[in-house]
Amino acid sequence: MKQLLLMLAMLGMAAFSGYAKDVLSEITSASGMTYSAFQYNEDGCMVRQDEKDPYGRYYSLYTYNEAGQLVHNDTYQYGVLTPSSYERVYYIDYEYDSDGRLRQRENYNYDVVSGFRKGARIVYSYNDNNLLALQEIYLSGGDVEELFQKNEYIYDGNLLTEENSYMTSSLEASGFALTTKVVYEYNEDGYLILKKSYYYNAFGPNPMEAILLSATRYLRENNAIIGIERLSGQGTVTGKMECTFAPEAIAETIYPFDLEEVETNFLYQNIDRRLALCTEYVFNADTGGLVKSDEYTYAYSKHDMSVPWISVPYPGVYVTYDGGSPVLGGLRDGDTVTIVNAEGRCVAAVTAAGAASLCPTCWQAPTSLCRNQAQ
Repeated sequence: MKQLLLMLAMLGMAAFSGYAKDVLSEITSASGMTYSAFQYNEDGCMVRQDEKDPYGRYYSLYTYNEAGQLVHNDTYQYGVLTPSSYERVYYIDYEYDSDGRLRQRENYNYDVVSGFRKGARIVYSYNDNNLLALQEIYLSGGDVEELFQKNEYIYDGNLLTEENSYMTSSLEASGFALTTKVVYEYNEDGYLILKKSYYYNAFGPNPMEAILLSATRYLRENNAIIGIERLSGQGTVTGKMECTFAPEAIAETIYPFDLEEVETNFLYQNIDRRLALCTEYVFNADTGGLVKSDEYTYAYSKHDMSVPWISVPYPGVYVTYDGGSPVLGGLRDGDTVTIVNAEGRCVAAVTAAGAASLCPTCWQAPTSLCRNQAQ
C-alpha cells in the first residue's frame, strides 16, 4: 500500500497538504432495524451522528477544541419527554492534560425531577511509557462521589496484554475485589488476534480462579481485519461478522471517530480497504450453527476539505525525533513514503521494513499522539 506524506525539508516547521477524501456517510441494514448517518466538519471530524435502532431514534452532536480533541458530546432522543420531538437525554464532557492525553470523562443524565445529574466520572492515569495504566471510575449521587471501580492495564513493551477490573467489596481488606480480566493475544507482527474475557466468582470454591466467559477472535489477512468471531467460554462460535471490501484503500476514506465506540474505532483502524458490506451471523440453537441475522451496507460521499490537512494512512503516520533525527512511524511492511520539500520536489523515498507497535487502546502508534489512547 503506497502512502504519500508531504512535509517541509525543514523538519522543525511542518506544513501539511492533502486531497479531498470520501467520508462514510451512511450505514443501512437489510432488515431496516438500524440506520446511521454521519456529518463532518472541514477537518474530517464527525460533528453529528443520526441513529435508529429497535429502541428508538437519536442524534449526537460533537464539539472539539482548537487542538481537534473531542471535548463535548450531546445526545438527543426522539419521543422521550414529548411524543413528537427530540430531547437531550445525556451529555459527556472530556478533559485533557498538558500532554494532550485524556485526563477525565464526566457524563450527565437527564432526570425528569431534577434535570441533568452527573452519573459517573472516570479519571485516567498513565505510566512512564505514556501508556494508560489506570482508570478510576466514580459513581456520583448529587454532590457525593464514590470510587467503585478500578481498571488496571498491563503491558509487554507497548502491547497491552492484560486488563484487570476491581470493584468495591466489603470482603476484601483493600476494599476492592478482582472481578473481571481481559487477556490480549497478538500475532508475530504485533497485531491483536484474540481477546479473552474472564470473571471471578467470589462465592465459588476458588475465588481467585479466572473463569473464561467469552472471547473475540479477529480474523486477519495481511494483518488487516477481514472478519470477527465471537466465542463462548466453551469455545463455541456464537456469532460472526464477515467483511466485504471495495477496491479503494483505507487511506482514501474518512471514518467517524467517537471516544465511546472502542470496538468500532478498532475495526476502522485495522482494515486496509474501504468497507462495503458487513454480514452478521448469530448462533441458532435449533440447528446448532450460525445463521445470517443482518447485512450492513456502507455508503460514502465526497468531502471537500477547506482546510489543508495530512492524509493519514493505515494505521496512522506519525513523526517523532530520536537524537535530533526524524523518525517516521505507523507504517506497515512495504508501505512507501515520499518526502518532498516546500517546492514539491522529491527529496527522499523510502519503503517501510516492518510494522510499528500499536497503541493498546485504539491500536495506533505512538500512544503519545493517539487521539483515543485513554478510551
